[in-house]
Amino acid sequence: MAYNGTGTFVPLTAPNFPAVDGTVIVAAYYNAVIADLISGLNKALCRDGQAVPTANLPMGGFKLTGIGAASANGQAVEYGQYTTALAGLATQISNLLTNLTVTTSAVLPANTSIGTVSAAELAYLDGLSGNIEALFAKLASPAFTGTPTAPTAGPSTNTDQIATMAAVQLVAMNANLPGQSGNNGKYLRSNGTTATWEFAALNAPIVDRTSNTMLLQADTGKFINVTSGTFTQTFDTANFISSWCCFYKNEGTGEVTIGSSDGVSNWKMYPNELRLFIWDGAALRSEVLKTFYTTFTSSDTWVKPPGYAFINGLLWGAGGAGISARYNPAAVANYGMAGGGAGACHAFSVASSNLAATVAFTIGAGGAGVAAASLSMAPGNSGGNSTFSSFTGYGGAGGNFNGNSGGAGILSTGFLSGCGGAPLGGLYKANTPPTSADAVTSQEGGGYGGQFVTYDTGNVNYAQAFSGGSYYGGAGGTGCYGNGTNYTTVTAASNSVYGGAAGQPIIMGAASTFLSPVKGTSTFGGTGGNAARGTGTQTGVAGGIRGGGGGAAWSTDNVSATGGAGGRGELQIWGVI
Repeated sequence: MAYNGTGTFVPLTAPNFPAVDGTVIVAAYYNAVIADLISGLNKALCRDGQAVPTANLPMGGFKLTGIGAASANGQAVEYGQYTTALAGLATQISNLLTNLTVTTSAVLPANTSIGTVSAAELAYLDGLSGNIEALFAKLASPAFTGTPTAPTAGPSTNTDQIATMAAVQLVAMNANLPGQSGNNGKYLRSNGTTATWEFAALNAPIVDRTSNTMLLQADTGKFINVTSGTFTQTFDTANFISSWCCFYKNEGTGEVTIGSSDGVSNWKMYPNELRLFIWDGAALRSEVLKTFYTTFTSSDTWVKPPGYAFINGLLWGAGGAGISARYNPAAVANYGMAGGGAGACHAFSVASSNLAATVAFTIGAGGAGVAAASLSMAPGNSGGNSTFSSFTGYGGAGGNFNGNSGGAGILSTGFLSGCGGAPLGGLYKANTPPTSADAVTSQEGGGYGGQFVTYDTGNVNYAQAFSGGSYYGGAGGTGCYGNGTNYTTVTAASNSVYGGAAGQPIIMGAASTFLSPVKGTSTFGGTGGNAARGTGTQTGVAGGIRGGGGGAAWSTDNVSATGGAGGRGELQIWGVI
């Protein structure tokens, strides 16, 4: 068996070995033992170098000692030889770095392993001397000098990464910022105490337009200014990114339809309105920055825009037309021709949520003057009512003869008898001397139409006739009835602030002469039209727009006469946010 694989020689076992005392040694057993010994000896390493190892010789941690210095390739290197050679190599490298000058490239000796080194690479070592290690920070516990830099970590980083000053600033600012969710595209604004997210200040480029051009992603931040035109504005929302925004103003007199925004379809931007349109990533919405204000002078349909708390307005009824007459003054007595009554102004304020999406409204037409037939008179037509939702602006009464031209109130029309429209309209007064107390001035009712009266059979004539004024109702006109033989003066008609003013009447005074009372005025409503009298064709002047009454007309030679038409109604409407 020779060796057992661990270097131990193991002899053969019985019956070969060991021999038993007193027994005959069998030749075969003896020969086997001798052959086993020969096999074992053949595997031994001879001291005189006669044989060589046939496998690696593990030393088990022990050293080969007493070896000679190597003198050729393939010989083991003695430790002293190795350390001496390494020190010499270090000296050679130091001398190379000290004395070598490179202009293009250098080829190191053939026994180096780094091959060709370029001038740029060697330039990194230019000027280095002494202990190179002292010029660089160690990986373990480095000591930096100067101003070292490092990558900036994000504010949410939670690792052992180095925190630079920039990273510290990010974290410090982030801790004091208001919440960032939902504020994409906004900028930080501080009042010195509190920081808030806001959209950029209005410094956008202004783009004037008169027709639709689709708004694109590239239009973000622009100020679109519509100077004229009525059209539908389109948006390329399919290609918008979150935080797209655009200022949009209707500075013209037309109406811009918005196909869809704020959850509302086909609503209108009326004149003067300014909005900020925003794409929030899912839908187009808008914020009202300046409210709309617009005027309607004819019947139409109003479309409710989103974003308003209230809708306010002023709604005027139309004025009545003045009377017309064709008489020779010498042939008649006690005649007076009234101007048209004034239309009222109905001011309203209604919650936007209480209005339908669309509201059809009516603008009252001014009463038409009527041409008088020969030797007759023709009362003027009353002015039409204006309506918006549940609100009505009532029209004034048409002028009549010996009448009083009561102005319209906000709840009813005026009356030919002189009564003002409700509520609290001026009242008719007869057969008693009028005083200023009879001239009821109403906040909302139509003014009383003043009159001259005959008090008794003695034909006592009164020089004063008091007509009532109004704040929102139409003002009353000057009275024009009585015994004309002694008329010498007449009182001016009353005034209104928002309602219209009555048309000028024609009053015949003493000796077939005519008196011309001063018309009333209105601050915001229509003015009354002037009367026309004399020979030939006479036409009263039309009342001013917003409910002015038309002037009376009298052809004194029976040629042609037509009372002045009343002024049309009107709707002024605006939003409140």
